Amino acid sequence: MEYKDIRVYDAGDQVSVIELNHPEKLNALTDYTWEEIVDALKKIEMDDTVNAVLFKGAGKSFCAGFDIGESTKNGNSDAWGQWLSFKRSDECHNYLWDFPKPTVFAVQGYCLGGGFELASLGDFVVCSEDAVFGETELRFCLTPGTRDVFLLGLRNAKEIMMLAEKFSAQDALRLGVVSRVFPVDKLDTEALKIAKKLAKMPTETMQLTKHMLNKVTDIQGMKIMGSWSWDTFLAAKLIVPKVRQEFNKIGEEQGMKAAFKWLNDRYDD
Repeated sequence: MEYKDIRVYDAGDQVSVIELNHPEKLNALTDYTWEEIVDALKKIEMDDTVNAVLFKGAGKSFCAGFDIGESTKNGNSDAWGQWLSFKRSDECHNYLWDFPKPTVFAVQGYCLGGGFELASLGDFVVCSEDAVFGETELRFCLTPGTRDVFLLGLRNAKEIMMLAEKFSAQDALRLGVVSRVFPVDKLDTEALKIAKKLAKMPTETMQLTKHMLNKVTDIQGMKIMGSWSWDTFLAAKLIVPKVRQEFNKIGEEQGMKAAFKWLNDRYDD
């Protein structure tokens, strides 16, 4: 399979790998990246020789978030155009969440914003000791999704989403974001071991088990709230708080590097 933003390959033992493949941009996501991910998953779903999928990020980081340039471009369209785009994003997220075969995410370096939300759609998330996580949307005057509430509990979700801090691999383990932490040089090997173990399980029973477990979150309302959160996200994009006004002004006058420095200094990073 040939793609622009991702690389898909066979890891053996009935495991396929989907690797985010823009290391020069720390694998920042775009709408096009998501389209490629869904296309690859649809092919894998129909392939009876594949029983599990491992997600990775090329280079030093898994994914630093959604591409700022792409987000700015989307923000220039009218409200209806943005809502249609978010509706499609919701469909992509739900497709990955409901993907019948088990998924494992191996996270190294940065896993922020859109990258954090991508990883949260996996069945298993493991990371290296150098991983840095964060739902930092609030810093940019945006709202994160609501999935953390269902997966991590309300208190942990508020800690992650309202403080909007970057946090370490060990904090991710404490909060339930990841299930295991490995040394940097062992992450790929250990994540692949987990994927291969999942692939060996009885295929039909594995898929029924995943379907059953995901239905629990459906009953709790995770998908309904997830869809609603995109509406809230759109409302947040249409509002222009003072922080965003100042950020945009610095970006226009001094460049985006200066704008990000101002923003990070504001939050003592």
